[in-house]
Amino acid sequence: MKDVYVTDHSSPTTKYLSKSEQEDEDLENYKKAMEEYNESSTGVFVTPKKSKYPKSSLMQKLFDPFAESTKDENGTIIYTVEEKELNDFDLGNTDKLRAKYEQMKSK
Repeated sequence: MKDVYVTDHSSPTTKYLSKSEQEDEDLENYKKAMEEYNESSTGVFVTPKKSKYPKSSLMQKLFDPFAESTKDENGTIIYTVEEKELNDFDLGNTDKLRAKYEQMKSK
């Protein structure tokens, strides 16, 4: 039993080294300002960027698949699929789509 060690896996308390009470006060003000900022920020965080490749082209699909997408406050990527991106799929022919799916699944 002398080789058994028990740990509580809790993070240690953060300690700060400061030179004056003014620095302590500045740190507290900074923390409060950051908390207020994080609580007040809502909506879209990332503005959509334009892709240097044409939409639905092979280069865009390979190198920039989420071109012109945004992120919401939870970090979820919001991407709107356009009709021209679906030109590879014949949505009326389910047999062809199933064959494509089986072909991709077997790779």
